Amino acid sequence: MKLSVIICTYGRYDIIDETIDSVLSDATSLTSPFEIIIVDNNLPGTRKKIKVIKNKFVKVVEEDKTGLSNARNRGVKESSGDIIIFNDDDIFAGKNYLSNYYEFFKSRPKINIAGGKTVPHYEGRKPDWIDSELEKYLSIVDYGAKVRPLKSGEYLVGANIAFRKKVFDNHGLFNVSLGRQGASGLLSNEETEFVSKIPGYPYYLPDAMVEHRVFPERLTKQWFKKRVSWQAISDYSSNGNFIKENEIQFELNELTSREFTEEFSELDPSQVFRHELRKIYLNTYRLIVGY
Repeated sequence: MKLSVIICTYGRYDIIDETIDSVLSDATSLTSPFEIIIVDNNLPGTRKKIKVIKNKFVKVVEEDKTGLSNARNRGVKESSGDIIIFNDDDIFAGKNYLSNYYEFFKSRPKINIAGGKTVPHYEGRKPDWIDSELEKYLSIVDYGAKVRPLKSGEYLVGANIAFRKKVFDNHGLFNVSLGRQGASGLLSNEETEFVSKIPGYPYYLPDAMVEHRVFPERLTKQWFKKRVSWQAISDYSSNGNFIKENEIQFELNELTSREFTEEFSELDPSQVFRHELRKIYLNTYRLIVGY
């Protein structure tokens, strides 16, 4: 059973080599064949040479169509493995990362999707108002220490997710209208939509861990507000009109009323900010739909 690791990169020439090195250093103990495919999704004319250790297992391909889904789809087409593992270009792979994926899929032949724990690696001081709930917007995933199927409402992230190659043959590729589009916005949900097409339960693998680098520009309230607004756009784009006008208005009224209660005055900064973000999400969604 062969593993294909696909790392799509945009605007990260300064750190992509560190990401590649972390995956390669872990692969030294891997007994199965593997390959690492780097998909350079930077615009033609702006590309630079990606620093890659001379290694027969690593290849770099270029994808001119901007967009994370386009880049991932190109990686799938270039891959030759039975298992495809996706990583972002700003992660550090943990110890025995690839081996954990290999052993899981080898022992669970009927499981088609799995994803590992993704923990934050803060590049700046973490503000006090960021709690575990807000960290979800930073693609942080931690569902405990046990291997298990996902529960309702849980999800995996593209920074650390794996599929059997056959699911792409059977269910197509990622929706290119979803996912990041260069530097133009924070559109997402491409993995969530694709996973929803595939029968069976995705699994969570705590030991297939990566550290996800969180840079200072993402540690501001303004970034989180932008991120939440784009989440509303992503949810509408991938799911259609699933929040009714009366439901949105009812919840907004409830949130506003709550602000005048004694309970609200006792909330900690993280809870107050999450309250504000929910209102931003609902108002953004309402604007998109045209309520």
